[in-house]
Amino acid sequence: QEWHPNVLTDHHEMGSHSTFFFQPGVPSRVHPITPLRNQELTAQIAVYHAKKLSGEHVLFYSGENFDDFYYGKGSTYPDAQGSIGILFEQASSRGSAQETANGLLRFPYTIRNHVLASLSTLEAIGDLRVQLNEYLRDFYKTALEEARKDDIKGYVFADNRDLPANALLAVLMRHRIEVHNLSGDLRAGGEQFQARNAFWVPAEQPQYRLVKALFERRTTFQDSIFYDISAWTLPDAFGVKWSPVSAKEYDPQVVGRKGLSLVSRYGLSIIGQPAYAYVVPATGYEVPQVLYRLMRAGVRVKVAMNSFLSDGQTFQAGSLVIPSEN
Repeated sequence: QEWHPNVLTDHHEMGSHSTFFFQPGVPSRVHPITPLRNQELTAQIAVYHAKKLSGEHVLFYSGENFDDFYYGKGSTYPDAQGSIGILFEQASSRGSAQETANGLLRFPYTIRNHVLASLSTLEAIGDLRVQLNEYLRDFYKTALEEARKDDIKGYVFADNRDLPANALLAVLMRHRIEVHNLSGDLRAGGEQFQARNAFWVPAEQPQYRLVKALFERRTTFQDSIFYDISAWTLPDAFGVKWSPVSAKEYDPQVVGRKGLSLVSRYGLSIIGQPAYAYVVPATGYEVPQVLYRLMRAGVRVKVAMNSFLSDGQTFQAGSLVIPSEN
C-alpha cells in the first residue's frame, strides 16, 4: 500500500522432481476481476524469464499447474491493486542437496535460478516501463468506470459493538478502502441496518476491484480444478451481518461522513459515584490489546474470574477492572 509497485515477484519452492515455473499460470484459473491486460503484460515479462533461463540451460515451464485466482496469496494480491504479480516456483533441494529425477539438485543452484528470475524481471521492467505505468494508471481509471456500471452500489455491514466489525473495519482501512458511517436507516438484502450502527462501503472508489473481490459471493467458475482457494467472502469470516446493496435499494441520503479513524469503541463503565473502579467489558477482540496498553502504561488492572452485577449491569468473566486508587 505504501510502495504500490508496478511489479511484485513472489519466490517459492516446489517438489524436488520438478524444474522451474514462472507465470502466467493456467489461463482458465485467472480471477475474472483481473483485467486481461494484466495477463498480457505477465506474458510479455515471461519472455525475458525464458531467455535468461534458457541462456543458463535451466529447465523451466509456464502456463500450467498454478492459479492466478486467490487474491489472498502473494503473487495474486498485487493483481487487485494495479500491479503485476508474478509467481516463481523452484524445485527444492530440501537442504544442501537432493537426488531428483533430473539429477543431483544442489541448494546453490536453486538460489541461482531465483536470482536469474529476479534479474530478468528487472530487465523486463526497464523495457516495459511505459506500458506498466500506463496499466497502473488505467487500472484505477477503469475501476471507477466499471463501478458506475455495476448494479451493486456498495456494501453495508452492521456494527453491533461486539467488535468483529472493528476488526473488519481495520482490514478495510489498512487497504485504503473508503468506508462511511451510515447516517440513516437502510434496508438491503432483506436485512435492516440502523443509522450510526452500520458502515457503508461504496463500490465507486479507486479500490473497486478489491472491494468487489472481498465482498462478493462467487459460486460459478470457469474451471473446476484449483491449486489454491477458490471462494472466500471477507465479512463472513468476521461473522458480521452484511449485505450488498443494489441500485434499487441504494439511498445516497443515508451515507454519512467518511474518513473514519480506528479508535477503540469500548464503553467504559464506572462503578460507584465517585468512581470506585472502572470496567472494560469482556466483549471481544480488543480486550487483550487494551490490557496490554494499560499494563504498559503502569496501570494496575484486575481481571474478573466470574461474572458480576453492578448498578444493574452484568459483566462477564474476563472483564477488566481498574481500581480508581491506582
